[in-house]
Amino acid sequence: MLKGNGKHNIQIMPITNNINRVSSIDEWIKRLEYIPDFEKKKVEKLNKMNEEELSDEDISYLGKHTERVRILSLIKKYKSKYFDEDEGMKAYLYMDEKSISELILDRLDAEELNRRL
Repeated sequence: MLKGNGKHNIQIMPITNNINRVSSIDEWIKRLEYIPDFEKKKVEKLNKMNEEELSDEDISYLGKHTERVRILSLIKKYKSKYFDEDEGMKAYLYMDEKSISELILDRLDAEELNRRL
């Protein structure tokens, strides 16, 4: 659903009946801002490596991290209601296609996951 008038005053509200999806923008921001210590260390280590030293898995890991940072920025813009239509749609689609549960599980390493189970 689109609300607003004009390029910079559009609000797209996710519509979902799936109980596992959380549509609260503040909840998305909170979960995307959380970066576990192991992830911070790994990203720092990988960023210091030469491109030739990175494995496909390392490149994928950095790509996912970068994507989460980009999406966080888009969702913050979305919350402020100052974004263009393309940015708003990207934020909307991310929140509509993903779930908070998926995001949380994706961020845990094996040790944290075992502690939570």
